[in-house]
Amino acid sequence: GWRKITPALIERACDSGIALDAIIRFLQHYCEGGIPTSFLIRLKLWGGGYGEQPSIEVEQAPMLYLDAKILQDLQADEDLQPLLGTEVAQQGRLVRVPAENLARVV
Repeated sequence: GWRKITPALIERACDSGIALDAIIRFLQHYCEGGIPTSFLIRLKLWGGGYGEQPSIEVEQAPMLYLDAKILQDLQADEDLQPLLGTEVAQQGRLVRVPAENLARVV
């Protein structure tokens, strides 16, 4: 029967020295019409194809979307500052995903 391509299989292949690019080229060659985009994204997530960020992280927390000056003023306020969490790093991008779609995206 056919073997399934799983996160563990891709991780083992990459750990054994097979480059993710080689896996993708192989699949592009043998997949009629190319690799479906949704599967290509998963391959890159599983095989480290997005660089340092190994996965998608899901956090459920209220967030404030503020102008930099407003945030600076809030952080300077001695009463409000202890109530604030850490600032979200700017290296990633945020996207809203309805809760009912989250399992399909991740």
